[in-house]
Amino acid sequence: MNISELDLNLLLGFEALLIERSVSGAARRVHLSQPAMSNLLSRLRKTFGDPLFQKAGRRMAPTERARQLAPPIGIALNVIRKAIDDKPSFDPSTADVRYSIATTDYAESIILPNLLRAMKSHSPHLTLQIKRLKGIFDLPVAELDHCDFALGFFPLPLPPGAGLAGTALWQERFVGIISKRHPLARKKIGLRQFLSAPHIRVDYSEERPGLLGDAIEKIGRRRKVGLIVPHLVTVPFLAARSEMLGIVPLRLAQSLAPTLGLRIFELPLALPPLTMCLMWHHRHQHEAAHRWFRSLFLFTLGPVLTTPERLHSPANGFSRPRI
Repeated sequence: MNISELDLNLLLGFEALLIERSVSGAARRVHLSQPAMSNLLSRLRKTFGDPLFQKAGRRMAPTERARQLAPPIGIALNVIRKAIDDKPSFDPSTADVRYSIATTDYAESIILPNLLRAMKSHSPHLTLQIKRLKGIFDLPVAELDHCDFALGFFPLPLPPGAGLAGTALWQERFVGIISKRHPLARKKIGLRQFLSAPHIRVDYSEERPGLLGDAIEKIGRRRKVGLIVPHLVTVPFLAARSEMLGIVPLRLAQSLAPTLGLRIFELPLALPPLTMCLMWHHRHQHEAAHRWFRSLFLFTLGPVLTTPERLHSPANGFSRPRI
């Protein structure tokens, strides 16, 4: 491909499609009509000789070629933005900046490995500080008074006047885990067996009974609790070495089940899926250093997901990041 024939608008469209995972969302991001964005996608496919984005449910999933192109194109666009920006520039390769993220132990365990590798490669002088959220399901208003970002299962849509911005990353569903040596491991686990077997309960805070506790209360039943812990990530290890059940996100279960000898089973009662969100205070929305880190975070997210689908909420007050 001759670079002299490359239209910069194609790269901006590629970036928008990578973030939004839909033609209509990308069109809104770069202020084009939907037919114009469809035409731009056709030009992208012809230019790179690859489909780049393919249907995956209601979203569009990047191909392997698109994932390879994402980091260098993102970096190149940031270099161009830096060159034409009248504001003080931000050079990630030399910046000595500390970013702070308020999050949970679970989000920390699945996000940080890829993020740290990217930081080492693109900005070796950065420091990342992790702090704990006060509540798993509450808006992180207090945390974002002193942290750059908050990452967790936050409620949507954002209330008017919250002063927060953010992006929804993916949906998470919960499953049960049990040691393969457990007496129930070879049996179908119905509601009666599920409630009577001792559970490992996660009490992140004492403010509410939790997602599972709410669901059990709604059907007028009670469960048997054998252990209460403050961390979600330890549950698979404890379930593997005991005769207790654990309830964890599917990604965590899948990553540890083969090593720990766990059986994964579907829960016998419905739990609503949760949306993992990255949020920040609106005062940081247009800061160059903050925008760059958001870009790095989103571009390193791909390997974390077990499916290519990512979600974005169109709700009022929930804005998409401008990278």
